[in-house]
Amino acid sequence: LQRFGKDVIGKHGEFLAGSIALEDGVCLIHTNANYLPTRSKVGTAAPNGDWEPGLYGYLLQSGRNARVVNWELEGEAALRSCEVAVLQDLGNEPSADLPQALERLAARGGQVVAFMDHALARGAGFRFEATTSTGPAATAFTWAGGGEFSQDKPEFLSRYALADERCESVLSAAGASAGFRCRWGRGRFTQIGAPIYKEFNSAQYAHLGDIRQRDALWRELGWSKAPRVAVAPMTPKVIAPKLTWNGAI
Repeated sequence: LQRFGKDVIGKHGEFLAGSIALEDGVCLIHTNANYLPTRSKVGTAAPNGDWEPGLYGYLLQSGRNARVVNWELEGEAALRSCEVAVLQDLGNEPSADLPQALERLAARGGQVVAFMDHALARGAGFRFEATTSTGPAATAFTWAGGGEFSQDKPEFLSRYALADERCESVLSAAGASAGFRCRWGRGRFTQIGAPIYKEFNSAQYAHLGDIRQRDALWRELGWSKAPRVAVAPMTPKVIAPKLTWNGAI
């Protein structure tokens, strides 16, 4: 630890004093509503403990360093810098004010991407029929714009019959739509009916051969803004007292 301090902190302290930010406008919304009992057989343990970190890894893999927004703690103010809001929907009643905040984000041209269940999509007024089940073994997914990937027996798979002229299918699986995109105000709402990212937080990650195909989501969104790395301006900070190790600084 002492050597680390000398080699890294000692040499680069001034640079490290500024916080490093990757500004790309993507926010991953974490909400306490997903901890409530859910109608889905998958429960809440795997989606919250394993799959949501996998979603974050999926975003990182695509080059998007998402800001995590804890909705109950931060609220709508945290969404002001968001251009794309991403979240898991487990089918529960959304947390207070979240649907309205997402609608306002779309009204200013932003995008919302919900995975798995479709309570938010229903609440937004989009018209569709849905069936949710465990997917068949080795389910193949195909993007509307091209590109195919597969999952071994998805624990959660929603399939849709669209009945809304604002919406079009962007992902298909097992002979039906497994994801759709809708116009919403000046922006868009995209619903993907499966956790296509769960392998990104699992032992399977090292063996995935279709990462590029899964990443085609961003093409379907039509959002290709390049991330921008920046050093944030210096801010007031607490200076820790000098520490000694066995009497040596």
